[in-house]
Amino acid sequence: MTPTHRGAGLLLALCASFFATGGFAQTAPSSLGGPTPNLAGSIERPIRYRPEGGDFVIENGAETFNRPLYGGDTAFRVDGGDRPEFVLYLPGRGGNLRLGVAGPSGALWLHAAQWIVTRYRPGELIHEIRDPLLGKGVLRIEALAYAVTEGLTLRIEGSELPPGLELIWAFGGITGQRGVRDGDIGTEKIPISEWFQFRSAFAETNRVLADTEGFQVSAPQAVIVGASSAPARFAKGDAAKWDDIGRLPASAASDQGGVAIGRAMLESNAPLIVSLQRVDPNAAGDLADYTAVSAGRAGGPVAPIIRPPAFARDALAARFEEARRLSRWCPRTASGRSSRRPRSI
Repeated sequence: MTPTHRGAGLLLALCASFFATGGFAQTAPSSLGGPTPNLAGSIERPIRYRPEGGDFVIENGAETFNRPLYGGDTAFRVDGGDRPEFVLYLPGRGGNLRLGVAGPSGALWLHAAQWIVTRYRPGELIHEIRDPLLGKGVLRIEALAYAVTEGLTLRIEGSELPPGLELIWAFGGITGQRGVRDGDIGTEKIPISEWFQFRSAFAETNRVLADTEGFQVSAPQAVIVGASSAPARFAKGDAAKWDDIGRLPASAASDQGGVAIGRAMLESNAPLIVSLQRVDPNAAGDLADYTAVSAGRAGGPVAPIIRPPAFARDALAARFEEARRLSRWCPRTASGRSSRRPRSI
């Protein structure tokens, strides 16, 4: 038999086997590890958040960057979560903000505190924090996105705090990275809580300037200025020491490739406002997928945005109250309109 005849015979044998075993029959997706039926025994899961008044409340939740805060009618947002850690989204990665405390008993990043109660309400996140480092004290952090511009405003106040306690905050990592669907939950190859974490490489294109009034972090995609309502010390830190609160505040860095650091004393019943404000005119276009969908429709290049200059230190408290007032009636913040969806309640 020639090689051609042998090949033809093998093909006929394979075809016969295919039809004899029902080769055209569909295989159940579940047998391949795919979709499974929504049966009562397979969909039950604990309720993580509880409703309390107009809030969703959780104690010692583990999620980060799953709760968006919106301000004005732009695509900018701030992503917070169960833990007091934040990331700005321009759209595109606009920098991470970490908060910590240091005192005679040691130092601690607040997202690692022993007890955190988080309240999520329309346009606002509230964290109540307890930890042995705070003694009998409680630290309360209220977070809002600015409504009249793009940025984040925090009101930080404690009660029964130990003496000599200092607030430390670090900011940096502006890259403009967009992700698959602008950081939408469930669309990246890793969880959003990991995808939005800071990496020292994100600071490579950032230029950090610091003086007695605040700091400025500049990147090709955005310029963010930081300030506080009370006297504070501002400096540049080593991005590689981001996770080490014991070493980061005392680290040194050049203007290029570092992160910005702020330090201010905390006293009981004395509110402190921490502000991050975008001041550049840049505007981001749509993702490639969105552009393809809208191809052929009328439109033009994205126009620059006129943003207000940096707010004065003595205006930060009033600007916080303004953001809170506007968040309570603005349809965008009240509805939480977004493609982002919170995880299970």
